[in-house]
Amino acid sequence: MDDNQIREFHEKLSERIAVLEERNDKLLENSKRVEGEKRFIETELLRLQKEIKRLKTELDRLKAPPLIIGSIRDILADGRLDYEQATLDRFDFVIGSIHSRFGLDEAEMTKRVLTAMDDPHLAILGHPTGRLLLSREPYPLDLEAVFRTAAERGITIEVNADPHRLDLDWRLVRRARAMGVVIAIGADAHSVAGMANMEFGLGIARKGWLEATDVWNTLSADDFLDAARRRLP
Repeated sequence: MDDNQIREFHEKLSERIAVLEERNDKLLENSKRVEGEKRFIETELLRLQKEIKRLKTELDRLKAPPLIIGSIRDILADGRLDYEQATLDRFDFVIGSIHSRFGLDEAEMTKRVLTAMDDPHLAILGHPTGRLLLSREPYPLDLEAVFRTAAERGITIEVNADPHRLDLDWRLVRRARAMGVVIAIGADAHSVAGMANMEFGLGIARKGWLEATDVWNTLSADDFLDAARRRLP
């Protein structure tokens, strides 16, 4: 595969991902989930992953860096992730986040998150407090219980580097580290330009006294995959 072929494949891959993201955004806006839309997403996902598998084979042949495919899934009100288990199996790693039903009380929200953490596919808990700076307060959540469970099960917690989120807050990063939680810094990028958010995430990590060994991003690709999938049967 020459440079032009790789470029063409990346363009095709980006187009298909964009279709998935547009459809998935619509799903996240609707807590009841339309089954027809879910079937469309999973059909498109299967097609996309066949293309990704072909690209991975070519990249392996060229001894290029590995391509790692993850998915951000919605944590539903009852704590389930919003894809079927067989669909989640197709990803290298899964991030779970809450994107709706923020009005639950602390006990309900904590049960919701801890239930999601029971799913062995969940590798990273994304933007765990749900805050949006200057516009939305964190939802009520027993973070001590969440941190304790994450440390016990090897689930990583995200520092979301979007400047509108910065979630976890640096104070909570210190507490999570003290309880043995490993952190992942996520750009929450919806475009290539959004990768620049990582600078803000690094700032939060440093202010939270994190060292390289505390952050998943510093792992090699093989070690990252081993850590992300260690709870799977």
